[in-house]
Amino acid sequence: MNLANLLTSFRLLLIPVIVYVLVSEVGNYKLIAGILFVISALTDLFDGIIARKFNIETDLGRILDPVADKLTLIAIFITLLFKGVIPLAAGIIIIARDAVLFIASAVLFLSGKDMIHPTNFGKSTAFFLYSVAIINIFDVPTLGRPLIWIGAVLAILSALDYFRITLKKLRQPS
Repeated sequence: MNLANLLTSFRLLLIPVIVYVLVSEVGNYKLIAGILFVISALTDLFDGIIARKFNIETDLGRILDPVADKLTLIAIFITLLFKGVIPLAAGIIIIARDAVLFIASAVLFLSGKDMIHPTNFGKSTAFFLYSVAIINIFDVPTLGRPLIWIGAVLAILSALDYFRITLKKLRQPS
């Protein structure tokens, strides 16, 4: 396993730790969870840079990286919903986006098609959602509440864009 895939695997391992810290509410849990989440986001950035720069992109990495992205956001937003930090409707929209993208990629992969590749709009939306998650982990309602709704709108728009791409791929002959 190369360094990029190790970073992605580390990001997957951080998910339950971040969720545990947020739910436990022990000590400086917001600060600790926020730092761990930032570390997770940075490993997401660096695994791709490393894979491309050193030409070590692998099939495992192409599958594992988007899985880690989706599971991270899904787990964090479910936890924020559970804790009552974010509004139910906005949380469900954001969670649904990543769940649908995860399922759509799996369908394409299982049908022998190329998985969904991130678009610039999708990457921007994911970056925004990561930022919104960090703000909400620190529970800053004056900033987090409005931004969560912007994130929900972006989630809908990017999901529709990915849905269009998925339909196009499914219509292509194998």
